[in-house]
Order: sequence, then structure tokens, then C-alpha cells
Amino acid sequence: MCTPAPAQGIPLHQHGAFDDLAVSLDRISKMAGALKGIGSLMMPEHSAANEQLNMAFRTDAAAIFEFFADVLGESREIAAEAADRLHYAARQLTQPN
Repeated sequence: MCTPAPAQGIPLHQHGAFDDLAVSLDRISKMAGALKGIGSLMMPEHSAANEQLNMAFRTDAAAIFEFFADVLGESREIAAEAADRLHYAARQLTQPN
């Protein structure tokens, strides 16, 4: 989903790639939420229900999903901050002093 390069005269900070970044970052947020949800579903309701699942327990499996959800969420935040800084820098380049 690549946005074509802007026509001559369009300021860099209005480049369509910023919209593409926003859509991708939103998808990453949804993926992180889905992984967190799967982790919650895997957690046993009671400690006695922490049955073994093929060499691991339910809580171990849930922790793996929680971990990947946290990594995705943190990566999304870093990418969003970088995109905001790039957008700000592009705006500064195109504005007269």
C-alpha cells in the first residue's frame, strides 16, 4: 500500500507516506491487542486449572502471548514517535523562517 510520491509543490510534511505509516501503526496496535486477548483467553480461571499443555502450562503459554503483545506495543510506540519527529522535521523544512 505505497502512496505515490507527491506532485511538485506539495510540502514534504503532507506526503502520503505519513498516512501509510498511520494505517500501519494502527494495524500494529490491533495485532498487539489481539495477542493480549489470546493471552487472556489462555489464562486459567483458577490456579487449579493451570493444566499442562504439551510440555508447558497454560500460564506459560499466556505469558508468551503477553510478551509478544508488549513487544509489538512498545515497537509501535517507538515507530509512532519516530514518524511524528520526521513529520515535524519535514514541516520545519518547508516553512519559511
